[in-house]
Amino acid sequence: IATKMPGKFEWLNVNPNFNYYDDWVFEHIDSNQNIKNDFQRRSIWNVGIKFNTNLQGIFNIDSKNIQALKHNIKPWTNISYQSDFQDNENDIDFFQNTFMGGNPNGYFYCNFGIENDFKIKDKKQKIWDIVSWDIRSGYNWKNKRLSDIASLIVLSGPPNGQEYLSFSMVHTLYDSSGNFLDITKGQSPKLKSLSLNISRTFDFNLSGESFYPNINNNYDKIWDSSLGLTLTADYGIQNKWTFSKFLKSSTNVYVTQKWKIKVNADFNLDVMEISRLGFKFQRPLHCWEFEFDLNPMGINKGFLFRIAIIEPSLNEINIRQSNRRNFY
Repeated sequence: IATKMPGKFEWLNVNPNFNYYDDWVFEHIDSNQNIKNDFQRRSIWNVGIKFNTNLQGIFNIDSKNIQALKHNIKPWTNISYQSDFQDNENDIDFFQNTFMGGNPNGYFYCNFGIENDFKIKDKKQKIWDIVSWDIRSGYNWKNKRLSDIASLIVLSGPPNGQEYLSFSMVHTLYDSSGNFLDITKGQSPKLKSLSLNISRTFDFNLSGESFYPNINNNYDKIWDSSLGLTLTADYGIQNKWTFSKFLKSSTNVYVTQKWKIKVNADFNLDVMEISRLGFKFQRPLHCWEFEFDLNPMGINKGFLFRIAIIEPSLNEINIRQSNRRNFY
């Protein structure tokens, strides 16, 4: 059960959330690697609250093609808490070798950051994303330690606002001995990792219509597909330059007026194999929406069954079952 209750107090957005998981197993593997056919149950919950606001500035530009530059600043902070669920009276984790994973550790975090977005408006009133710059860090209340500073710069642009180049860095605020850096003495954050990604996608769109007209004498679309060829160059401190080529496809099949099947696939052209494959079955149920997401391979391998309220403000009220939930 996942619940969010967004609210707004003048200029401040407040989003508290509560997640509750009730997990059942009917067999488990004990410490001697023997299969036990008995029922075990656990209840896991976590709470959090997020604060954010938006600051905007518009600068008029008198040029031939550009009308204005817009800068949007979004500072945010997110406080989250989960109790430690690793202790039980028998000191046995009945869920350790199940698809749901072992009992999770507790945490008490305060994450914070600033998101910067720069957009331009041309003389034809089209708005383009050109630059985004995000900085984030956090504080762990349990070990009294700041997390690394992660920053990401993304360059985008015409013709469709897609990303062309991204530049990410991670800095630490501690020295090799674990001591906090003293900025007043000229010590600056230390670079831990650096990555440069250059990407370009070429899209091709296809669609098909029914052979027979509907009651309105129109031809219904029965499928559409988007193919994209992505060329990527990555640079890292350790691996230097690496190059990759991907063929990506996204296909929608409209089985009936209500049933839709979506198929997403990525094909790695360097090793000539499918790297990601996913199927999503969707259907509206009056004011609810049914989804069944199946990924037979890739990092999200597994399934997700979900029924949720269609209304966006209530969409977090849902019923779901999955074998790929992680506790972090």
